[in-house]
Amino acid sequence: MIKRIELINFMSHPHTVIEPADGLTVLTGENNTGKSAVIAALQILARNTAGDFMMRHGERECRIIVETHEGDIVQWQRKNKTVSYMLNGREIHRLRNAVPEDLHDLLKMPLVDVEGGAFDVHFGEQKKPIFLLDDSPARRATFFASASDTIKLIEMQNVHRQKVRDAKLQEKRLEADKARLDQRLEALAPLEMLDKKINDIETVYTDIQAGSEKLKKLETTLGRMRHTMEKTAYWADTAKAGAALSPPPQLMPTDFLARLIRQINVFNSLTQKTIAETGTLADLPAPPALSDTKHLAAMIERIQEAEIRRRYCQKQAEALTPVNAPPEMKPTEPLKALVTRMQALNRRIRSTRTGLNLLGQCPAPPDMQSPDGLKRLIDRLHVLETEVLRKKQQADRLSRLSAPPQPAETQKLENLIEQIKKSRNHMDRLAREMQGLDKELSKTDAVLRRRIQTAGICPTCGQPIDPDHFMETALGIGGSGV
Repeated sequence: MIKRIELINFMSHPHTVIEPADGLTVLTGENNTGKSAVIAALQILARNTAGDFMMRHGERECRIIVETHEGDIVQWQRKNKTVSYMLNGREIHRLRNAVPEDLHDLLKMPLVDVEGGAFDVHFGEQKKPIFLLDDSPARRATFFASASDTIKLIEMQNVHRQKVRDAKLQEKRLEADKARLDQRLEALAPLEMLDKKINDIETVYTDIQAGSEKLKKLETTLGRMRHTMEKTAYWADTAKAGAALSPPPQLMPTDFLARLIRQINVFNSLTQKTIAETGTLADLPAPPALSDTKHLAAMIERIQEAEIRRRYCQKQAEALTPVNAPPEMKPTEPLKALVTRMQALNRRIRSTRTGLNLLGQCPAPPDMQSPDGLKRLIDRLHVLETEVLRKKQQADRLSRLSAPPQPAETQKLENLIEQIKKSRNHMDRLAREMQGLDKELSKTDAVLRRRIQTAGICPTCGQPIDPDHFMETALGIGGSGV
């Protein structure tokens, strides 16, 4: 059989390669596209037909190359007016319209020679009837009388019938395969929808997880904000309680004590200077007689005043020497609280004394019938007094604290709370959708399991099918899909 046909510059084919299929090969196409040229090329190759019509216009050489299934290569070549063959690489020239002797050992397209003429059983002319129909009855009888050719035709007919039967069986098998494939596709049709739903569910699940993480972060932030608000309210209450307290008493001015210390220092300096001057004057000779002693008397008077001042300062210094250095100033807040408490006690004492005076002017109280009410009142007063003392202590501690922070802007907090509410609503809606998808997935799973149990076998391999294994494989749990 022919495996490959190659035409080069042959009629309308500049370069064409045809590889016939196994069995029957049909060439179709518009008119004048070169279908008949292919048959003509095989005829020329088999018969070495004479003529110039095979050369493509403007070309000086054309070739026909055929490769058989046995691996033989047969080439016909016309160059100008010279024709040659090449059989499996062997060139053959000077044929004079004949063909090589071993051509048809390779090509297997000879004429059938019988008594009375030769028959071409391999080619049919385009514009002629089918083989032998245009021949005379005698010639047809002559052809069929050839035993060997008749046997070959019967064998060809049997082969053709066998091919027809095989083709019909192949058609039935293909139809059965098509029916099985259609049934399989019908059984697997819900998988695409199921796969889409599973993907949607996975997407929703991923969104829910992301929403849960965001919700946790928002809850943590909300907890911190609540803690901050509680602290803010606590400090606001503390500030409000501290505002009701009376201011601490003013400290006594220390300017007088500072002036006294500076005067003492000045007196000490004058005393030292006077002592030095007195010692210097003691070593001097007697002064000359003074004619005018007013100036000297004035000086003596100043010296005496200085001496008196020195003695005074010396006494003050002697009096102040044993005195210890003034203590360092300690925080005055406890003292202020103590003073405040003493002032409150003094006011209470004065109020009590006023009450006692008023009570002393009152007539004698009537006889107490039952002291229980008074005891409860006294207990209540003790409780209130304890509470007042505790409040004062708290106020004392609060007074030493720094100012409370200013409340932060609440608009952002309100926006955040609104976003948290929206997120929770969205989470609830997604949870409801998730429940609906779970129910729908359960229904689909039940329907698919019933179909698998009804089918019983796998449409692909024909083996029994396990619904659980099939569902795990279809859902991707088992690794590879169906």
